Amino acid sequence: MNGSPLSFVIIGSGNIGGAVGLKWAEAGHEILFSSRHPEELTELVERAGLSARAGFPAEAAAFGEVVLIAVPYAALPQVGRDYGPLMRGKVVIDCGNPYPGRDGPMAEEALAK
Repeated sequence: MNGSPLSFVIIGSGNIGGAVGLKWAEAGHEILFSSRHPEELTELVERAGLSARAGFPAEAAAFGEVVLIAVPYAALPQVGRDYGPLMRGKVVIDCGNPYPGRDGPMAEEALAK
């Protein structure tokens, strides 16, 4: 990186996505936190500062240079179907981990591999 700010987006702005986004904002990058309910991200955006805003996942996928996907493991296939074309050519980071109690049989299958 040449020191210029980048545009980062978070699809899934809960505990993990929110924490990573705050660190990127602290480093001076532009952040778009997204959620199916962006109106619930007001406090997070305020904590991140003037270079942050909230939006819907489709807006985020189309916007940023770097996309962090921080949704439950079971939601990943739907994120790919819905937003995959918008993320082509971008750096995409997936921080999902399978938890059988939350994600069901697909998590059990992933952990068995």
